[in-house]
Amino acid sequence: MSFIRKDFTYKILSGLLFGIFFSEIISYLIYFDLIPHCFYLNNNKIYCATPDNPTPFLNHVSYGIILSFVISVLFYKILTTTNYKAKEFLFISFFFTTISINLFLQASHAGYILFFTSILFILMYIYRYKIIKFFIPIFLLFGLWYYSTKVIQDNFWFGVGTGDVMDELKTYTKNTDLSIRSLKDPHNEFLDFFMKFGILGFVLIIYLFFKLLTIKNDGKLLDFILKVTALIMFISMLQGVYLKGWMFIF
Repeated sequence: MSFIRKDFTYKILSGLLFGIFFSEIISYLIYFDLIPHCFYLNNNKIYCATPDNPTPFLNHVSYGIILSFVISVLFYKILTTTNYKAKEFLFISFFFTTISINLFLQASHAGYILFFTSILFILMYIYRYKIIKFFIPIFLLFGLWYYSTKVIQDNFWFGVGTGDVMDELKTYTKNTDLSIRSLKDPHNEFLDFFMKFGILGFVLIIYLFFKLLTIKNDGKLLDFILKVTALIMFISMLQGVYLKGWMFIF
């Protein structure tokens, strides 16, 4: 990179992408038993792999690393390029999808880890300024949660009642930022329950999720739907108050 002409850099990268695309095709053909698993020319091995580990030209660790790199480049282009032609965008998106699937067909644990870490890095790299803006209200909520614990300490057993949560909170936040005092709810369903109904109400809502996650169902699909809904709602309720209105009906 230090001595190659810049315009050659993109040609080299394009050559790598084409090579991986060709390798990926061979990998899929091996996986679906459409071509011989091994191919020799004049007693020289060109490739050799198995359907369980369809890595044709490299060992699975090296192949997983290179696939992760190419996936990163494609994902970056998908998120940052704005002047795509329709065919170009469809090809890059298709290539990104097929190469991601191909990565998970390989027996490369390093590749799996690199896939998720590289995707996360790219998202943080591209949207780092938006992420900073995202964390500002998060920090405000941690201010709010701090004062919620004070309300809980003073009303541990039975809470303050359904209509007095925010009034009680504001007595503890008189000298704090107006952005905290302007919030309409604690932005955490579990804290809200604890402040309203004390430890008894808090245990009740935790028990509700315990029952949802442990109840036995005959149908696997129904069991999955019940548990994934419970999980999504549990995580959502950590940062919002949703046991009211249409979300609770859903």
